[in-house]
Amino acid sequence: MDGCLLDHSTYEWEPALPALRVLARHGAPVVFTTSKTRAEVERWQKVTGIRHPSIVENGGAIHFTAGAFDPLPLDAEHLPGGEARIVLGWPQVQVVQALHRAASESRCEVRGFSEMNVEEIAVHCDMTLDDAALAATREYSEPFLLLTPRRESDLLRAFMAQGLKMTRGGRFYHAQRHAGKGDAVRRLIDLYSEMHTPVVTIGLGDGLNDEEFLRIVDYPVILKSAHSNELAKRISRARLTPTAGPAAWSQAVLSILSELELDIGPAA
Repeated sequence: MDGCLLDHSTYEWEPALPALRVLARHGAPVVFTTSKTRAEVERWQKVTGIRHPSIVENGGAIHFTAGAFDPLPLDAEHLPGGEARIVLGWPQVQVVQALHRAASESRCEVRGFSEMNVEEIAVHCDMTLDDAALAATREYSEPFLLLTPRRESDLLRAFMAQGLKMTRGGRFYHAQRHAGKGDAVRRLIDLYSEMHTPVVTIGLGDGLNDEEFLRIVDYPVILKSAHSNELAKRISRARLTPTAGPAAWSQAVLSILSELELDIGPAA
């Protein structure tokens, strides 16, 4: 979401409205696929009015309304308020324990979200204190700063020994047990495919932790970022936008919809 549907610094999203309106008119789900927590996603769903399924914490879980898929998937669990989820990751406390074992074994110094107060998270993420409090409610992963970057390869080996996966977003490294966004996206595509045929997917990302799911979708788009050139080398068929943020997100989506010969109409 950050740097894509949301401006990386201001968190502005309104420039994406032209594409969002067209997608809504065609009944196309907009799936937030993010490193953000469930609490953060719920906040942004209220702000934007988008209430489709979401993928949180880099694929740690898929959240949706209980009536989104009929029948309810066998591995889904009901939540209060008519919500449901499919959990794909370890509980966060286990991830944190494994992260610190890996850091100790590799002689790396790390500082994770669970060690930071809300004020520190707000500074690192350029957020309000209220938003930082939502970002701190991790359930399946642990964002962290690597304070000894020259030992990253040692930490990666220790991660593998602990059964962890390390990904990198726009601001932080992320420790997790689950495979990543790709598995969650694939699962969600399968669920939609059971209800609708054919399913055409557009994926937009800007970080190295987006690589797996961008490989899966039909139309991958890489938005400009510090990692976009490296990401473009890894996914040669992806489109690369010249700018970042919600306006670029909207323009890329509208361009693909036009190629698919869908009416983008006056909302664009």
